[in-house]
Amino acid sequence: MEEVKGASKVDSFDGHIPIKRCWARIDFSPQQLLVTRMGFCMIFTNMTEAHNTLALKNRNIEEYISGFVDGEGCFSVSFTKCPRFAAGWETKPSFSVSQNTDRAQQILVIQKYFGCGFVRDGKTDNTIKYEVRRLDDLLEKVLPHFEKYPLLSAKQRDIDSFKKICVLMKKDEHKTLSGLSGILPIAFNMNASGKRKYSQKDILNFSKLQMKV
Repeated sequence: MEEVKGASKVDSFDGHIPIKRCWARIDFSPQQLLVTRMGFCMIFTNMTEAHNTLALKNRNIEEYISGFVDGEGCFSVSFTKCPRFAAGWETKPSFSVSQNTDRAQQILVIQKYFGCGFVRDGKTDNTIKYEVRRLDDLLEKVLPHFEKYPLLSAKQRDIDSFKKICVLMKKDEHKTLSGLSGILPIAFNMNASGKRKYSQKDILNFSKLQMKV
C-alpha cells in the first residue's frame, strides 16, 4: 500500500488503526462519510497533528486521562464458554474508553499515552473505542497509572476489583475451579448494572462438567 504523505511526521499507533497502514472501511463522520483506507489514515494523521499543540504539552495529561476515563471508561471482566480451555471458560479482562467519532482525538491521545491496545469503530453508534485486553499490558501499563492517578468516583472500586482479578489471572487461578470460584464474585460485583449472559452458577456448573468434578 502506498504510504500516506506526511504520516512519517506522526508517531504511529499500535493496534487495528495504525497511521500508515489501515485495513478498515468505516462510517466515520456524522454525515455518513465512508472513509477508505487512504482517507482514514489522512484523517487520523490530521487529528494527531491538531493536538500536537503547546496547549496539550502544557496540560497535566495524566490527570486529564484519569478524569476522562472516570466519565467515559469501563473496566470489565467477561466470561466466554470455551470447551477447549481446562476450566471450560475464557476469562477476558478489558479496559476500554469510547467517544464520538468526531471527537476521536482524545482516544488517540490515550492510546499513545499507554502505548498498547487497539482502536476500533463502534459501527452502529457512531463511536470510536480504545481497548486493552492483553493481561501484561493491563498489569504493567494501565493499572499502574490509576494507582498513581486514581479516579474520583466510585468507579475506582471497579479498578481495585479489576486489579485483583488480573493478579489472580497472572497466577493462572482462572484455570482452576477453585480459582474461578474466587474470581467470579469479584467480577460480578463490578458494573452491577450491566447484563450478563451467564450467571455465576451457570459458569461453575459448566466448569465442573468440563473438569469432570
